[in-house]
Amino acid sequence: MLYKLSEEEIQVALAEASRRQSLNEARGLKGRNGGAETGEKALFFHRVGCLGEMAVASYLGLKDELFQESDAVRGSFDLPFCIDVKTRTKHYYDLIVQLDEEPGKNYWLVTIQNKTIRIHGWIEHDQCTKPEYVKDPAKNRSAYFVPQSALKAPESFRAEVMDKSQQAREARYLDWTAIFKRRLDLAPPGYEEAVQAGQEGSRDRYERIGKRRAGKSGKSKPGRFPGLKHGAD
Repeated sequence: MLYKLSEEEIQVALAEASRRQSLNEARGLKGRNGGAETGEKALFFHRVGCLGEMAVASYLGLKDELFQESDAVRGSFDLPFCIDVKTRTKHYYDLIVQLDEEPGKNYWLVTIQNKTIRIHGWIEHDQCTKPEYVKDPAKNRSAYFVPQSALKAPESFRAEVMDKSQQAREARYLDWTAIFKRRLDLAPPGYEEAVQAGQEGSRDRYERIGKRRAGKSGKSKPGRFPGLKHGAD
């Protein structure tokens, strides 16, 4: 899939690439996976990487979550939903996943050639670790070379990952009491009794707190609700 970044998106990505390279040179860090450490070649690969990350973030509507790390951390994600963007410089190249990559990631393959950006698709980590994908073209640097044909379509990520994550978050905040009142057949045995006992216990506790706080005049002071840090948000 061809993808075009806006001029603003390009400038933001290039600025981040320059920041990363300046930081690496100041700290004397080694190039990742045997790559260049300093100079134009090192900066070139930072630019390619940042533009690829921007392309996926822009496509998925996650630009506000991009470039959140000031320091590169091995095993971290480029974007939410465990996204790790791999960007390469030829449109026919495979997705490369290192043998020691952390599991649980969702890899995206982006290629940039002649100023043209292609978002090829994505794949889960456990689908990348097939023995037949292991290759060593550079000698002594074996990795998984995942063919583009194994990738899932970019548009499938929302339904398979993003929407499911949203549904899981919403499920945590379902009003089960209301649901069980509407559907008595779904309520587990003893649920209504347990809720009632909890409510009565809360009332008793509130009354006890009020009595303890009663002043010498005998007037009862109202109990306080717990602060947010003590309650559920």
